[in-house]
Amino acid sequence: MAVNLNSGRGYWVSQIGASALFGFGGVIGGPVGMALDKEEPGRWLIVTLMGIAFVIVFFGLVRKYRSSSKKQRAVYAWALEQQNGALQTDGFNPGNDMAAMAVAQRAMEGKLTPAELERLQAMRPNSLYPGDPPVADVSLPPRAGSTP
Repeated sequence: MAVNLNSGRGYWVSQIGASALFGFGGVIGGPVGMALDKEEPGRWLIVTLMGIAFVIVFFGLVRKYRSSSKKQRAVYAWALEQQNGALQTDGFNPGNDMAAMAVAQRAMEGKLTPAELERLQAMRPNSLYPGDPPVADVSLPPRAGSTP
């Protein structure tokens, strides 16, 4: 079966899968490690707590996935990938993940302006926007020199 590269499905599958693996692995493996480690069982408490955090993330991701449409999921994944794929010349992306997720959330809700969409598209021109184009804000006056 062919997978649409712009569907955003791969992003969601990898995020949900990784959080499930680390979450349930930590919640199950932590107590087992505590029971088996006779020297320092306390170190496994950290594994258990990290597992609990990942389980919370897992359920949050599943909830977000189920409450959004295919197009919304694709747009969210596209916006994140655009920002994460825009690497600097040295191959390092120093971007702020929280800011990137905020932009992706706005994209998912259809609240990006045409200028923001154009900026995101320019980051990786070969990856096309999977959603509907944003509607220009008619409350703003036209720019000088533009035709109505």
